[in-house]
Amino acid sequence: MARFGYDFYLFDERIPVTPESLQTAMPGKNETMTLINDGEINFLKLPGLTDVSFEMRLPHRNTVKSASYTGGFKDPMHYLSLLDRAKANKTTTEFIVSRGGLVNGEWYGTEMKVSVEDFTVDENAARNSYISVRVNLKLYKDFSTKKLTML
Repeated sequence: MARFGYDFYLFDERIPVTPESLQTAMPGKNETMTLINDGEINFLKLPGLTDVSFEMRLPHRNTVKSASYTGGFKDPMHYLSLLDRAKANKTTTEFIVSRGGLVNGEWYGTEMKVSVEDFTVDENAARNSYISVRVNLKLYKDFSTKKLTML
């Protein structure tokens, strides 16, 4: 039986409450130029690095389980320290979204190496059972430089 839903993983850990939405942006890097007689033309370039953003809820341990509870969560500070350490140490992580359904007969998922660009913590006394964290990630591509020896 196929299950429908999403699971998000970051730092090899499942995010406790699956975010309600996921935003993915693939910026273009094309350039335009205006010609004297022919109007405007477009120079096609490779796309920029993919941006991913979502809002995650981090429940406090003493809260009652809700319908969106996925079990086995840790204190909010655990997840905040993972985000903080990734930025401070300039490290990358795998971001995985596991989707529980088939698209055209195939499993559809997302798996990408990312950097933590920024995150914003929102605490609200009216909803003291969890804190909300807006997370912005960017696709990371491994690269290296090559040494050229001139003869």
